[in-house]
Amino acid sequence: MTNRNGIHGVLFDSDASLQNLSGILFKSSFEVHNCYMLKIAICCGGGFSSSALAAHLEKEVSRLHLEDQVQFIFIPIVHLLERMNEVDIAMVCPHCEWKVRQDAKKYTIPVAVIPPRLYGLMPVRDFVEDAQDLMELWKNGTPNVVTFADEPRPLAVKRTVSHRRWLRHETADFKALGK
Repeated sequence: MTNRNGIHGVLFDSDASLQNLSGILFKSSFEVHNCYMLKIAICCGGGFSSSALAAHLEKEVSRLHLEDQVQFIFIPIVHLLERMNEVDIAMVCPHCEWKVRQDAKKYTIPVAVIPPRLYGLMPVRDFVEDAQDLMELWKNGTPNVVTFADEPRPLAVKRTVSHRRWLRHETADFKALGK
């Protein structure tokens, strides 16, 4: 399957089961792009909200049995340049956008700003899908700070699901977040 951005993946239909294809284990409905551990840094200034977000996402990773597939790591924005070799992508809290724009050319990994509407208790799936798609854009030449072409200003983003789900006109199921 290839999405609108030319990103290849596998889309599973069943949302209730886990699928194992050639060692790739993901909760169904994820589009699988790789067979390695995806390490995503969640970064902010002081660490209170982003460390809580990283802990929430890691808890969801455990609940969904995705520990071998994805890991969320809290890294303070002031340490990202020295620790970027620990992760595949950095997703930065909205209030630190100025800092990553200031250092954009210094990063050797894709760096993206988390849109405020996605910053709360968004499902792991949405963070992973956005991370995968933003990494693909970066690999294909989009410079840091990486954004989707139709979302050049993260603070203006209105969607509440991953970009690929938004392109398919899907909406967030906020009732499922409490489960």
